Amino acid sequence: MKRVRRIHLWIGLISSLFIFLEALTGLLLMEPRLIGGNPPIEQRFGDSGGSTVNTQNIERAVQGNGVIPPRESGTFQRDRENFGIMGIIRGLHVGRIGNINVSWLTDLVAVAMMLLSGTGIYLSLKILRAERRRKFTPQSEENGV
Repeated sequence: MKRVRRIHLWIGLISSLFIFLEALTGLLLMEPRLIGGNPPIEQRFGDSGGSTVNTQNIERAVQGNGVIPPRESGTFQRDRENFGIMGIIRGLHVGRIGNINVSWLTDLVAVAMMLLSGTGIYLSLKILRAERRRKFTPQSEENGV
């Protein structure tokens, strides 16, 4: 049982570091203004629909007069990919459920994941530190003799 706890401690510590980094970088990608960046280009051009914005059209609009041109026929495949399981997964990753913008919820979940993994890292390090002290403390001091 002691070995299983030890394995659990180390796997939890290592995976918590990765979860913390994933949540932090995901939050910064969704909210670049937190580090002084501009919002994602889809937000600047007001993508309020459920489909993705054609990036080529946005680039042309930025270079041109700032008006997004009508959709081209090449975006039909991209629109088909927005339905079904893959569409749901993509939507969740950009903060959408159907046509509802829930990016605030994904930001909140990222902060919660950072808090949970951060406290897990803290507790793991505290346990490791206590075990290390116990290992190097002479037996006579532990028993109060």
